[in-house]
Amino acid sequence: MEAILKEAFKNSLIRALEAVGGTAPVSGTDIFDSSAVPDSCYVGTIGIENEDFTGSVSLIFLDETINSIHDNIYNRLKVAGKRRMEDIIGEIVNLTVGGARKDLEQAGIKFKMTPPRTGRGGLHYETEDISVLHNAFHYSDKLFIMEICTRKTERE
Repeated sequence: MEAILKEAFKNSLIRALEAVGGTAPVSGTDIFDSSAVPDSCYVGTIGIENEDFTGSVSLIFLDETINSIHDNIYNRLKVAGKRRMEDIIGEIVNLTVGGARKDLEQAGIKFKMTPPRTGRGGLHYETEDISVLHNAFHYSDKLFIMEICTRKTERE
């Protein structure tokens, strides 16, 4: 299940950033230097839930990465002014999870999702009952991380 979720979210994220930022991110590896990710990055998170699991999908952006995305969006669209970083991150996360949701529904996996939450934070790490998948991406050679946290739902 985790591999299916990861692939759907990864593909949807690439489509979303290419659509809004004009440049497709390059998917890296699950293995990256976590010390390169500070504890205070821009983070956008959406909760996901179905009968088998609860969890979240987060996009974790270094400041330089989200600044590059922001600038590409506004240069490409030739829009005057700036939007708050949190608004842009919320839109990217919403597009990513919404797109993956459509793809997963076609594969028979349905889930509910919460509205996006944005703020500052860092990476999560696995615990005994929570699985955490990380995937490093690069946007114009700048790092960001997709993180999928899941916990299996206990059935009675």
